[in-house]
Amino acid sequence: MMGYDAYTVDVDFTIPADQVPTALAAVEAEFGSYASLADAVEDITCFEDCEEDPDQWFSLGHHREKYLSGTDQLLEILGRFATDGSYVRFDGEDGALFGFRVVDGRLREESGDYVWHLDPERPLAPQRERWT
Repeated sequence: MMGYDAYTVDVDFTIPADQVPTALAAVEAEFGSYASLADAVEDITCFEDCEEDPDQWFSLGHHREKYLSGTDQLLEILGRFATDGSYVRFDGEDGALFGFRVVDGRLREESGDYVWHLDPERPLAPQRERWT
């Protein structure tokens, strides 16, 4: 299993219930037959704990370990059916922060970085109190 290690740092990616069957059909057209959209996503990628309620929605779970080659293609397919504003963000093995957001029914790439801010001046707590 080749791939790039990436873990989700934030995910809010949903597909409304009325779009789940169509999304599953689109995934199956590219990747083969699956019992459910959650099964497909978890088999094709390293996402886990996806939730699917046929009366409400599909929700993307968290991602662990290998970012496999089919992940981009699958997310692009899912993006066509996802709620606008849905997103998933990753921290890659090389420290890169990247992600995807659904804008106007299209999956768009995002990138990020950590921003450090200097706290207002105040006395530091003694060492033993800071870590308890």
